[in-house]
Amino acid sequence: MYKKLTEIPVCRCTYHKGKLYCLAKDLNLLFSIDLQDGSIDLMDAVPGEDVLSSYLSGSIAVWNHTLILAPNKTKKIWLYDLITKQWNGVPIKEADCRESGGFYQTYIWNNKAFLIGGGYPAILCLDLEKNTCDYITKPYKEMMDRNPDSSYLYFRPNGVRIEDTLYLASCLDNYVLTFDMASLEHQWIKIGPDSSAYSGIAWDGTDFWLSPRSNNDIIRWDGRENVKAYPLPDEFSQHSEYVWDACFDGRQMVFPAVNHERNIQLDPENDSLHVYDEHYTLFKRLDNGIVVRQNNNADLTVTTEKLSVENSSMEIHSVENFSEKVFPVSVEADRLRQFYEERNLSIYKENTLYYETAGSQILSLKGFLNFANSGFQHRSDSDGTVGQAIWEKIR
Repeated sequence: MYKKLTEIPVCRCTYHKGKLYCLAKDLNLLFSIDLQDGSIDLMDAVPGEDVLSSYLSGSIAVWNHTLILAPNKTKKIWLYDLITKQWNGVPIKEADCRESGGFYQTYIWNNKAFLIGGGYPAILCLDLEKNTCDYITKPYKEMMDRNPDSSYLYFRPNGVRIEDTLYLASCLDNYVLTFDMASLEHQWIKIGPDSSAYSGIAWDGTDFWLSPRSNNDIIRWDGRENVKAYPLPDEFSQHSEYVWDACFDGRQMVFPAVNHERNIQLDPENDSLHVYDEHYTLFKRLDNGIVVRQNNNADLTVTTEKLSVENSSMEIHSVENFSEKVFPVSVEADRLRQFYEERNLSIYKENTLYYETAGSQILSLKGFLNFANSGFQHRSDSDGTVGQAIWEKIR
């Protein structure tokens, strides 16, 4: 019988008081990882949603002792109190959305949370004391006026915050939106050639970096007039289907491909791009400078400056003033079963937990569960990485 759910891909996370608070990618699961000992606490599931749910929330943030889960496939902003362990849902207005209508970035300013619509056509300003929302739609109307024939997302999960100002890269054209959270004023800045559109933006402490939405150039921008273009390496420059994230890991710029097995990194010594054979399902720099990344094996690596590692059993790597802790995210099946049974939810068939891993991609549970229900039989000579991975775990 299958004993462990050995791989839990994380879709979103935030940091608070020594812990990472995470949302599972393919499960309705909110959990935390203690950054000292790697222990995992299964906290709760989003109310009213199925167990087999992927990317329920578009982003997660924390204010005081409250987690804020921005909608992606849910119809509410969900607030989870870490002390009382209670949920509170704030409904949002229906709108003409793109894709799932998600909010992929959340920023806290004083007692307000600003939720950036990626597919939803507004920035939501949530008053965290009154639980009321204001809708800021003008920037989106301006985007649509500039691009009346495009149906792509407005913004993806990468953004930059410098004090009270947000910098958001348009997925539709070659503009960056600056948004002042104090005054609610905004401005569009045109950057790079007219043919460009961006999928992410990062800041290395001196310059901004804009990752291309397809096969355009990576752009380096000093925040004023100076722009430098870095053409994609040859193996990517002829393909338009790739989407690139952008992250400064404290040492160099990294551009993980959302839908490719390789990533691009900038060599700071010779100011050139290099390709590396590593696929990340998550690569995120948090507001406090901690960098979290997860690969296809679901190993979660946390990088921070001068990380305290006393009494830690985690694997440690130190590079100059940076330390990395690698967390193998795994949960015993019996523990997960009890967690869901307490909430009258189940993902089991005849006491067996099914989970599918397929070579280079971690898939949802639903796919294999449907496959199992079809009545297939195990064969010792089963071919393919999917079957091999499944039977190694459940035989």
